[in-house]
Amino acid sequence: MDRFSPIAPVAIRVVVLPVGRIEAERFGRIVRGLCKDASIIKLSDSQSLFFDYTTAPPSDNEQLLSPYEHCRETQLVVGVSNGFSASENEEEQLHAALERLREQYPRVVHRHLLLLPQPGGGTVENADNVTRVARAGEDEEGLAFADALGSVASSFLRDFSAYASATQALLSIQTPLRPSRNLQRPLSLHSDEGRPVLNHTDSPQAAEVTSPVGENPSPPPSRSVRSPPPTPLEHVQQSPISRSDSRASTKSRTDIRPSSLDRVQSPHRHSQAAAPPYNAKLRGKARVGIVLGQVQLQSGQWQEALHTLTEHTQTARKLSDCLWYAKGLECIVVCLLLLSESGQDFQIPSICYPPADRNSSAHVQKLSFSQPADWRSKEAVHNATLKRLSSSLPELLKHILSLYEAGEGQLVLPTLALGEVKIRFCKLLTTLFHCRGELDQNTLNALITDSTKGLPKHPVGAGEAANIQRSDIASLAENVQRTDMSDMPIAEQVRLLAGVAAVLLSIDYKRREALVLREILIKLTEGLNQARKIGAAEAGVHPAASLSADTGALAISNIAAQSNGVKEMVENLAQLFGIPLGEGNLSKPSTDPANSTDLPVGRTVPTSQVLQSVTDELQGMLTMTEQEQSSLAFGSAVLKAEVISAILAFSEAQPDPQGVIRGAEALLKAVTPSAAIDTIPDAGSVPLSKEEQSRLSNTIFRTIGVSRHLGLEPVEGTYWDPFLVRGLVFPARSPACALYPFIRGSKANVVVSTNQNSGPINPLLYDPNASHRAAPATVARAVILGNQPTAVQITLQNTLEVSIDIESLSLVTSCEDRIQLKTQNFTPFKVRPSQLLKTTIAITSTDFGDFEINGCRIKVAGCHESTFRIHAKPYASQPDTLAKLQGLKALTPASSAQPSTTEVGTPVAVPASAIGCMPLIAIDSVSAAGSAIALLEGQMAEGIPVTVRNTTHYPAQVVSAKGKYAAVEGLVSDGRDLGHAGPVIQPGETRRFNIRANGVVGAANADIDIYYGAAPIKDSDKYFRKLKVPLRLTVTPVFHLSNPDVSSDDASHVRFAFDIRNTFSQTMQLRCYSAPPPELVRADVEGMVASLDVVRICLRVQKGRKGEDLRESLARKVVVGWEEMRGERYGKVDLGGLVTSLTDEQVALL
Repeated sequence: MDRFSPIAPVAIRVVVLPVGRIEAERFGRIVRGLCKDASIIKLSDSQSLFFDYTTAPPSDNEQLLSPYEHCRETQLVVGVSNGFSASENEEEQLHAALERLREQYPRVVHRHLLLLPQPGGGTVENADNVTRVARAGEDEEGLAFADALGSVASSFLRDFSAYASATQALLSIQTPLRPSRNLQRPLSLHSDEGRPVLNHTDSPQAAEVTSPVGENPSPPPSRSVRSPPPTPLEHVQQSPISRSDSRASTKSRTDIRPSSLDRVQSPHRHSQAAAPPYNAKLRGKARVGIVLGQVQLQSGQWQEALHTLTEHTQTARKLSDCLWYAKGLECIVVCLLLLSESGQDFQIPSICYPPADRNSSAHVQKLSFSQPADWRSKEAVHNATLKRLSSSLPELLKHILSLYEAGEGQLVLPTLALGEVKIRFCKLLTTLFHCRGELDQNTLNALITDSTKGLPKHPVGAGEAANIQRSDIASLAENVQRTDMSDMPIAEQVRLLAGVAAVLLSIDYKRREALVLREILIKLTEGLNQARKIGAAEAGVHPAASLSADTGALAISNIAAQSNGVKEMVENLAQLFGIPLGEGNLSKPSTDPANSTDLPVGRTVPTSQVLQSVTDELQGMLTMTEQEQSSLAFGSAVLKAEVISAILAFSEAQPDPQGVIRGAEALLKAVTPSAAIDTIPDAGSVPLSKEEQSRLSNTIFRTIGVSRHLGLEPVEGTYWDPFLVRGLVFPARSPACALYPFIRGSKANVVVSTNQNSGPINPLLYDPNASHRAAPATVARAVILGNQPTAVQITLQNTLEVSIDIESLSLVTSCEDRIQLKTQNFTPFKVRPSQLLKTTIAITSTDFGDFEINGCRIKVAGCHESTFRIHAKPYASQPDTLAKLQGLKALTPASSAQPSTTEVGTPVAVPASAIGCMPLIAIDSVSAAGSAIALLEGQMAEGIPVTVRNTTHYPAQVVSAKGKYAAVEGLVSDGRDLGHAGPVIQPGETRRFNIRANGVVGAANADIDIYYGAAPIKDSDKYFRKLKVPLRLTVTPVFHLSNPDVSSDDASHVRFAFDIRNTFSQTMQLRCYSAPPPELVRADVEGMVASLDVVRICLRVQKGRKGEDLRESLARKVVVGWEEMRGERYGKVDLGGLVTSLTDEQVALL
């Protein structure tokens, strides 16, 4: 049971111990099973026992509070055994085990043994104080804990009856007090009869039997087991524990206090006179009665407890015994809640109402629900009483709290007791706040069973009916936080602060909760460091408080396994401050209750119990919502750094290797500029010095080294900068190895350019309208070969003042299941501080197809391998402008579904294609005469030999050969598709091609591009390679044509005349045709033209057709040929320049 539950006074403290042979892991599962299945033992429809299981005895501070708070004392010890030694008699071993428990815990009410089921069974099934646990169903691990604890409860109640009788025989009970630290505190109404205050050296049992009037103390009643004859459980239920009845003595008194003194006198009013002796006796009897009422409350006799507590609380009120008056009222409230939840009839005692309402006739009329004359149904009466109880609780709790704080003069309650009372009241007020001030059956059930399922989730508009404000609850909880706890152990301080955090979380005060959690973390760190310095026994925590090679691997593993609740608390604290914590690569803790280790095991108080108890009160509430780390982009960077430093110090003190890694990387992430930058910023922009950054980096590597040295599970963090990859480009290949996309058209194959910058260039240096006219940028598709590593250039950024080591780097594709890119011959490298580094790697593809490269998978030293998107453009994150997306509001489910209003850095994806093996053809030789050719105008040079070689192990097939002034004999050059008819060059084979060149005036470069691919060519092939055959021309002009003229001849012909001048040094033979051969075999004009002579040519040419280019048609119809006198060289003259000079009037005649 939660120690801060509003019904915590009803709990029976049960210490569970391992006995005999039982594994620690199984014992832990047994304890968790008891907490889950046997915390509430139903004795009847109106009677239950509440067991609070623990594995450690109460602390000294808790023992001092008993029996004032009866739930503090251990009442039941349960030993769990899985068997004994087979060499001895089992019954004798059981008897010896019970004797050891009796010696170890001599003052508890009852001791019992639980025997776990064994494969072969046992000789002893059930005996006195021994119960064998049966199996639940067919599950080997399932045990019937509820049935077994029912038998334990029956035996316990028999001994508890004897304990109650011994308690009733006491004369008085001392109040646990301590000196007040407030020197200005006024004296109380009375002293405690001049007795010394009970301190840590006094025995609480001695205080129980001290006479309140100074008489010789009577011998203390034995609290050892003196069990009466066995009584059935039903008989125990029908025989309520007897209670003292002081009504007769009260009625015989003549000095009854008037009603005007019903209120407790203010502690500021002093009374120096000592109380009369009979008042001291009555006070002692009232105190014993209130303790007896707590015993009845714990035993499930709630109706009897209500009467007992009401009677003796009234006596304490009349005698101005403030602290016992407050304790009685609190127990009455608990009793009323239990009766309400069980559906029993009850009346609210008049002592629970304000003095003005106690004796009024109207009030008495309201309390007469149980009278036979009441015409309403039983359910209606119960609901009306429950409604009145709900409305009375806020003022009643306030009154009880004022009584607790009153104290007795300069003596007040210990901080632990008063703090827990305030937290319990806060939880009860919070429940009333959530249910709008009206308790119902579901709310009561959730309150009793310590479950949040029956409570409303959203406190919108709640609390108005009961006049309860969240600020009042928060102030009461924070009053506990502000209390001076220096006299308390750190474990108890942390428990109180955890209860405060749970209250603040339940009323949605997350910012204040974050401050409390931060204080918890600081106190835990102080405690762990104290344990390391002055010893674990003195501090009460585990001595392994530093992470070093001297710390045992088993100790570190146990602490890490038993601190899952603390990790949740740290994650919640980080979330509230806007700090994303990395998960690391460790396997997450199992959520299976059978495999978890949430509860501590052992007879002493180890570190795991101290740390785990922090979040026992927050179970089910401190959960971190699953959101992207980008949603935590709020909060001050300086404040984040301080909180993460506290988390890191706590992880180092715990020790927790994974926590150290997470804290260090979170601190580095908090101070890293969340931006894709152009230039590295100054060191001043990072709120962490270079030395501190270096220390964090060394801490990460030291922690990893220690973990490896101890053989622990590998621990690594997550790299803190998501903008690590700043660019990814494919460098251009050499012209011989370049790849070109081959687009198949209806007429021909056309090779297009792969230059992504091709297109019109804006001549303006600044154009304000350029953004409106700009077309969307397209990224050229990269091509990756299957047989050749492809180079990739990657840009990485490091914004901190420490170097990072890159241990591995690979590319991530959009279809990882089909196509993967393997990095070849990778060498680790270092990115220096404040640097943008460009590095080149070689990759190959595992399959073929089109895909996109979405990012890089990078392993940074000290961090596990992570995937980083490519941020090519500069980007800096900006906070959200909408209020609903700022701060803690961004963590609510409503706002998390809303898109962020800020622009997020857009990652880019690089399109790529992986193709098969591609051969490579190189020029083996070119004839000396063919490398540079001298031609006359219009002359055709043929038979220029060029030899090529296939330098790879893959056959190559030529697709086409393209050249403007030259062509390859046997290969088409006009764009026609060769298909599968192209020549194939086998691996290592050489092939000779003959080149034909045409002399064009002004042509100096006649290169030929031979396109080829892997043989055989398929229709699905998209990329080919190109072999450029260099050819240089020197062309000498022969004739110069000028002065064109067109005149009409007849309806279908025109006269075309022009001048021809021989510009060559030799006499040339001239032939002119009015129609191209073979249409006209005989030349129209033929003759010899001497050097530098000019002749006028006139030809009769047929007119052109409508719709065609008349100039081009004329140049095609008229042919001017020449030949040397010796007949060695010949050619044709280009008429392109001549027809271009025709006027529009001359063209009209054509």
